[in-house]
Amino acid sequence: MSDFDFETFRSALRPEAITVISGQPQGALPPLSAEQIGAFERHAEMVVEANRAFNLTAITDPAEMAIKHYLDSLSCYLAIDYISIASLCDVGSGAGFPAIPLAILFAHTRFTLIESNQKKARFLQAVIESLGLQNCEVIADRAEVIGQGPFRETFDVVVSRGVAPLPVLVEYCLPLVKIDGTFLAMRGRKGGEEAGSSKQSFAILGAGDLEILKVTLGDAGERALITATKSHPTPLKYPRRPGIPSKRPLK
Repeated sequence: MSDFDFETFRSALRPEAITVISGQPQGALPPLSAEQIGAFERHAEMVVEANRAFNLTAITDPAEMAIKHYLDSLSCYLAIDYISIASLCDVGSGAGFPAIPLAILFAHTRFTLIESNQKKARFLQAVIESLGLQNCEVIADRAEVIGQGPFRETFDVVVSRGVAPLPVLVEYCLPLVKIDGTFLAMRGRKGGEEAGSSKQSFAILGAGDLEILKVTLGDAGERALITATKSHPTPLKYPRRPGIPSKRPLK
């Protein structure tokens, strides 16, 4: 029997705790149904169980998970107009954030989860099957490889919650975004500063102006949601071969 504290998780899962500090939100968070909350709980339980075998997350306390994983994932809704989105790609999905919570909410959107770590990719597939998420698929490969293949410039939205420097994430993600599509980078408190110093890398890879939406997740601190609309094709030489974006980030 699972020892996961579902009651504590549910008590902390309060979308109203997501507060906009600055920027223009694209919409209001939808109310969560009992079925959706139940799916979040099952996913969280699976994350904690799998985390005993291999590293998925440093956050396993139920209340912290609800806020720092699930509310953080749901905050994406404020930065993007989900009504018109048919496809979303999550680069470096890891334990499934933000893609799994968003896929639970938006059945009309097709989600592609990119995860190069084979153990994590198998875990994501197990979650998808357990939750019956027919709108999700997992690709176990590196973003640099996928960005030079059939998925290049095909997604309405590409999102990453990764901890890599922003210019590195831009090279991983923007090649996958279709023209007029959106790249969303989920960053921490200093996201605005990162965006300011990374404008050249965005421009090189095809993005226009950046927008920054700053939010707080209750007492969990400030987040920056950086969005960029792709205005022209990414030059064919990007992304560079695996490992090069992180070794020699664009300036």
